[in-house]
Amino acid sequence: MATPNADHNLIRMIKVKSYIIGAFLVIVSLSAFAEDKPTMTPLYGSDISDKELEQKIQFSKDVLKGSGYLETFQLYRAIRDENVSLCPNDECKRLASNIILLRYGGENRCKDIKNNTLQELCVAVNASRCEELKDWRKGFCEATLKNNPDALVQSSNNPELSKIVDLPFLFNKDTVSVGLGIYYGYKHYSSLACERYLKDTKLPLRWKLSCKLIFSQDFEKDKDELLTDLSLFVLSRIETKPALCNRVKNNFVKDACLNANVKDLSEVW
Repeated sequence: MATPNADHNLIRMIKVKSYIIGAFLVIVSLSAFAEDKPTMTPLYGSDISDKELEQKIQFSKDVLKGSGYLETFQLYRAIRDENVSLCPNDECKRLASNIILLRYGGENRCKDIKNNTLQELCVAVNASRCEELKDWRKGFCEATLKNNPDALVQSSNNPELSKIVDLPFLFNKDTVSVGLGIYYGYKHYSSLACERYLKDTKLPLRWKLSCKLIFSQDFEKDKDELLTDLSLFVLSRIETKPALCNRVKNNFVKDACLNANVKDLSEVW
């Protein structure tokens, strides 16, 4: 997870690189003018060209890759590929292992769930036979089928479940919405089915992007597109160019970018 210091270092590094790129492009532009060649058409304003923006975006992407912002993407790759060894640390492996259980539930692969209680829940939910269950398990089953996050929070925070599911956070309306999103995303194998549960939450941006990557048909391509969007977000603050947010493709990133109250990526990440 990125820290405010990482964010400020990112901004400082991009600014330094921007000055270098700017000086280089002034020389290129003067040379082009001297040779009576067409100059580059500015993308926005009169002080930056398409080529300069592309270079700044690429530099920003390189910095983001090494600043800790993308560790969460490795979690989503591990879930997508069903391979926890892709995780960079133990916390990621723990999260991936538990979220993959939701994948098994959505895909009706209950036999792949080793814990008997969770396997029983999986079978009941997929068969819509909650009446066969007792105590908190019945409530959990009914809340899942009714897509009721509030009721699911109550059932999920049962001490018995906390002994089975090893997660580094308590269940609340937002975190169970992630679970519902992933479960129904795999049930329909659709990022849109997943995002339905995340769009109105107060979750950090890194979690709101989970559906896009977990259900990606081309993980590296979609990751690169999101990286470009995040770079445009950062540059819109550094360059004080809010119009750059209009170039952002992902709706979650765009909404955060267009929010004038958000000063740094770290505030919403």
